[in-house]
Amino acid sequence: SSLYLVFTGATPMMMFMLVAAPYLIRTLFGPQWEASIAPLQVFAIFGAFRAAYHLGSAVAQALGRPWAEFARQVLYALVVVAGALVGYRWGITGVAWGTSAGIVVMYVAMAQLSHSLLGFSWRSFAGAHATGLVCGLVVDACGYPLAWVGLAEQNKAKKINRVAHAGTAVGFLELLPRTWSAEEVGRDPASTAIRTGQPV
Repeated sequence: SSLYLVFTGATPMMMFMLVAAPYLIRTLFGPQWEASIAPLQVFAIFGAFRAAYHLGSAVAQALGRPWAEFARQVLYALVVVAGALVGYRWGITGVAWGTSAGIVVMYVAMAQLSHSLLGFSWRSFAGAHATGLVCGLVVDACGYPLAWVGLAEQNKAKKINRVAHAGTAVGFLELLPRTWSAEEVGRDPASTAIRTGQPV
């Protein structure tokens, strides 16, 4: 569940950074910093993976396996240096892509370590990533101001638990009821879609 929380929190933030990078850089630092926009966007693409692999570090240390993590940190450092050297040919953006290869390698290595220490299924591991990633991609690729995912409780309370969101219109979520009951409070599009099983 920790991985789920990290990924659903980090992915929308990184997708926001991917989209907002040009505006943030130009506004905060001025046009002379425009060369840093593309590298920032590259790191935003891999940012959620970087945030998630740190959980593997906590697992390794908690279970008394710091040397297993250390070996992976050495591998990470080697890949980052190699990636930077290869990417150097294409300037600062190339270096960002090259060093991001190290993030991917470390992410996979720490996921494998966590899997071997905790024995979770790879399916549940992938599922923990999907929700936040989908929300971020919908906002980024489709231009929607907000995307969110909620899980409908199938009980008397009929609550909607929001598990992930992305976009700039986050305040809109607070206006939506947190129930899908047929009463007046639950007549918004999300509640209607849950009750009827049809898109609204």
